[in-house]
Amino acid sequence: MRHNSLGVLAALCLSFTACDTREPVMSDADVALLRDTYPHMKEECIQLMRFEGVYSYPVEVDRCFPMTEPRKFHGVWRTQFEGSIFCPNVTDLCQPTIEGPIAWLSTSAGVELPIEPATGREPRYFELVFVGRSTKEKGNYGHMGASDYEILVDDLISAREIQPSEMDRET
Repeated sequence: MRHNSLGVLAALCLSFTACDTREPVMSDADVALLRDTYPHMKEECIQLMRFEGVYSYPVEVDRCFPMTEPRKFHGVWRTQFEGSIFCPNVTDLCQPTIEGPIAWLSTSAGVELPIEPATGREPRYFELVFVGRSTKEKGNYGHMGASDYEILVDDLISAREIQPSEMDRET
């Protein structure tokens, strides 16, 4: 019985960060800044970064932030070098200066968009229909944290490239 108790105690100790014997690579001040910058980040990701550094940050936003339930999205994706803006239900130019929240578009693990994003200065536009999820809370997402939300494509239904002239039409 005593060996069982020690095993349980050891397992409990290992599951708590306070018992972690690794040396943190982030200072307490850096962890506090991380919490202030990303108030909705899950504790598991904060601890991962605390002990392994910022380069350990998972690429998949759904591992670190609460997400909405999956739903159908239909809108315009504007892609360009270091840019990926999704504008749900809009027919005008999906610009970074649009009124309202900006959403960064990315894909869930294992999902690939069958289109090449823009790599140069000129943006490309795609009309997308997909099932996906969004971060629940407004925050700092995407490249350089410049987007208010991040939307993940879980299942692409359709995609077609459109020209800016097509986005001036009424729906």
